[in-house]
Amino acid sequence: MNEAERRQARQWVEAANTRYRDEHIPPRERPFRALHELAAAWRCTIAMDSELAEFIFEYFRSTSKPGSHEIGVMFTGAFYFDASFWPLRIPFIYGLSSLDPLSCVDGLPTVVKAEIERVPNQLRLLEYFWADCCDYALGCDDLFADGQLCEKARNFLQNGDRELRSATAQLLLPQPMPRAILSLRFAYEIFLKVVLIQEKGYDDKKLMDVSHDLVDAARKCCEATQWQEFSEFEQRVGIFPPVKDRYEGQSLPLSELWEAVQLTQKLAATVTRFYTDRNVRAQVEAKWSA
Repeated sequence: MNEAERRQARQWVEAANTRYRDEHIPPRERPFRALHELAAAWRCTIAMDSELAEFIFEYFRSTSKPGSHEIGVMFTGAFYFDASFWPLRIPFIYGLSSLDPLSCVDGLPTVVKAEIERVPNQLRLLEYFWADCCDYALGCDDLFADGQLCEKARNFLQNGDRELRSATAQLLLPQPMPRAILSLRFAYEIFLKVVLIQEKGYDDKKLMDVSHDLVDAARKCCEATQWQEFSEFEQRVGIFPPVKDRYEGQSLPLSELWEAVQLTQKLAATVTRFYTDRNVRAQVEAKWSA
C-alpha cells in the first residue's frame, strides 16, 4: 500500500473499531468482521496474505487487550500422517504471521514437520485440508451470526457441526475409533440437507423422501446450486457404509477413515463457501498452481 492508501485504510478501520466498541463486539471477532465489511465497502477482494489484511490484523492487535486475539479455538480437524491422526486447530483470530498450516497441527515433532515439508505432495495435502478447516470454521461463525440461513437450515448446520466434531473427537483418541465413519456419514448427509432446505425449501416430508440417499441428495444440491463441486460429492459417497451398519461393529483401516475425513471436511467447507465469501482454499490452490 502507498501512504495515501494506508491513511485511507486507517481512517476506515478506526471508524469501524469505534462502532464495534459501541456494539460490544468481542476483540477476537473484529479483524475478520472488518475484512468483510471493508471488502464490501471498497468492492474488492482482500487476500489473507495481503499487506492490507496484515495492516488490519496489526491495527486490532495494537488496540486491544494483549492476548484477546489469541484465546480459544474455533474448530479442530483431524489431520492424518504417519499412521496417526493429529489435531489441526483453527484459532479464533490469527494474523499473517500465524497463517502457517504446520503450526496449526498440535504435537508434531520438529523432525516430523521437516518430513512433511520435504514432500511437496504431503505438504499440499496438509494445506488443502487446513484451508477446508479454515473456510468451514470461519464460514460457520458467519452463518451462525448473520441470519442468512433460514432457521431450519441453521439448525441442520448446527447438527452437522456436532456430528463432524464428534467424529474428530473419536479419531483423536489414543486409539482412533473406526465408528467415527458413521458420524462422518451423518455429518455428510446433514450438510447436503442444509442446502436442500435453504435452496429448495425442503420440509420434513421432502427430507424424509430423500432419506439417507447421499447420491440423490448430492445430485439435487448440484442442480439447486449449479456448483459442479457437488458432483464430486455425488460420485464419492461409496466411501461411506450404509446407514444400517450403525448397528454393527466397524473395522476400517485408518487410511480409509482419512479419506472420509477429507471428503466430509471438503463438503462442509463447500457449503459454507457457497453462503459466504470465505475461500482460503482458492488462495492455497493458486499457490500450488503457480
